[in-house]
Amino acid sequence: LGLYNAVVDDAIAALAAFNRQLTAAPERATPEERLAWFIRGFLQVALKKKEGSWLHRFMQHELGRPTEAAERVLRESVAPRLQYLSGVVAELLACPVSDPRVLRCVGSVHGLCLVYLRMSQTPDSFVRLALPDLPRQLEVALDEVADHVTRFSIAGIRAIRTA
Repeated sequence: LGLYNAVVDDAIAALAAFNRQLTAAPERATPEERLAWFIRGFLQVALKKKEGSWLHRFMQHELGRPTEAAERVLRESVAPRLQYLSGVVAELLACPVSDPRVLRCVGSVHGLCLVYLRMSQTPDSFVRLALPDLPRQLEVALDEVADHVTRFSIAGIRAIRTA
């Protein structure tokens, strides 16, 4: 148990460093620029990770078969990332963070990043089987993928704002 708790501590520290990268947009960046920074950073780090990385395997384990540590991992590493993203989305929507549209948009942006991560790393993924060249394209065209996810997300958020 002590050894596993040490692994949990290391995972939380690694995820905190990842979060610092995602939230380190230039000081005077617009909400659109902060969203682009977040997405590019997420995809850049996530898509370069290999399937065998210990952190990736750890997170798969805690999400798939949660231990007592799962709540702590989510609270200390995933929640801060989503809170930051919620603030950016709320600015884009011109509404309070508590508005239900914020959470839905955060789920869409973060979820899309996770979809690309999963498509790039999971050998048995249906999408990977159906589109076997996609993982290589994601690695080669990271800037294009990040730009697509950013433009798609901003367009969706703007549509929600005006709906």
